[in-house]
This record gives sequence, C-alpha cells and structure tokens, in this order.
Amino acid sequence: MKKISYFICTAIFLGFVLFISCGRKNNSDQLQKIDSLIVVLDELEKKIQTIDTAKIGEIYRVCNADLVFIQKNYKDTMDRELAIFLSDYHALKKSSTRLMESIVDQDYEIGYSKNQLKNLKLDLNNDLYNEDLFAEYFNSEQSAIEKMDETIQNTISWYQNAIQMFDTNSVKVKAIISDLKNEK
Repeated sequence: MKKISYFICTAIFLGFVLFISCGRKNNSDQLQKIDSLIVVLDELEKKIQTIDTAKIGEIYRVCNADLVFIQKNYKDTMDRELAIFLSDYHALKKSSTRLMESIVDQDYEIGYSKNQLKNLKLDLNNDLYNEDLFAEYFNSEQSAIEKMDETIQNTISWYQNAIQMFDTNSVKVKAIISDLKNEK
C-alpha cells in the first residue's frame, strides 16, 4: 500500500512538473533583447558620467562672480563690443545651469528605462505578456533609448563647447577685472 501511494504521489508530482515545464513559453530571445538594451543603457550611463559636473559648477560660480564684480566696478559706459562679449559670457553662465539640469534629467531617464526593462523582464519570466504586447513595450523602450543616445551625444558636445568657450573667454574677463582693480 505504501509503495502504491508513493508511486501515485511521485506520478502526480512528475505530471505536475511536466505540465508546468510544458506550459512555460521560451522567452530566451526576448530576454536577450532586453539584456542588450540594458547593456546600451549601461554604456549611455558611462558616457554621461564622463561629463565633469564639478567643472560645470565651477563655470557657473566663476562666471557669476566675474559678472558681479564687473557690474559693481565698471563705472563708464561700455562700448558695444565689450557689452556683447559680456552678454555672451553671461549666456555661458546660464547655459551651465541648463546643462546641469539636462545631465540630471538624462541620468533620471536612464534609471527609469532600466527599471522599465527590468520590470518587463520580470513580467516575461512570469508569462504575463503575449508576443504583440511585448513587441509594443520593447519597441517603445528601444525608441526612447535611441533618442536618449542622441540627446547624450548632444549634451557631451554642449559640455565640450562650454568648456572651450569658458577657457577662451575667461582669460579676457580676467584681464578686464585686473584692469578694473588697477583703476582703483
């Protein structure tokens, strides 16, 4: 009797395991697609981290201090060329603020997309999607990541241009400040 009940229990268990394993979809291709997008996001995260946010903060602080000093100490009417130059320098200060905001936004978007992909992966492992629904969500994330890549490339160029502009213009601004200090 014990052998029969043991045999029946074993047969039921094996039948259950077979039923479960046959009922599961093979999502390995879809999981690999998700993993490949996560790798792309990791690369984008590395790219955005190449931007020196401390340097951006320095640009803002230096530009602000320089402009405040010039505004307080420049007694004469500025000629047009100098006014345009200082206006561009002020634009650099404003640009550094927007650049920092852009980096924070892009960092958030990378984290958000990673979370979405991890959730999609979990749902796939739990057989919660059909092929069409997966394709819709995957294509949406893929499109968002492509746009993110373009935005990050533009941000890196923006950063490099800001550094170059700051390095070039700050020399002239320091000369203006030095002249103003010497006039006192």
